[in-house]
Amino acid sequence: MVEYTTDVQRATVNANVLRVRSGPGTEYAIVDNLMKSEEIFISTIKGEWCKISLEEKWLSKNFLDFK
Repeated sequence: MVEYTTDVQRATVNANVLRVRSGPGTEYAIVDNLMKSEEIFISTIKGEWCKISLEEKWLSKNFLDFK
C-alpha cells in the first residue's frame, strides 16, 4: 500500500513577528512573515529549523510552541 500523506506537527508562533526564510538558516532570504499566535503545520525539522509543510519555507523552531 502506498501512502500519500506526510506526518506533520502543529505549532504556534510565539514571537511578535517571525521571519520565514527560503532555507534552513539566517543566510537564506526572507520570503514572508508570520504573526504571533498563528498556527502552522511543520513537515520537517532540520537542526534548529522547521519547514512549513508542502512549501519551501523555513522558520526557527526557537520561536514556535509545539502542540
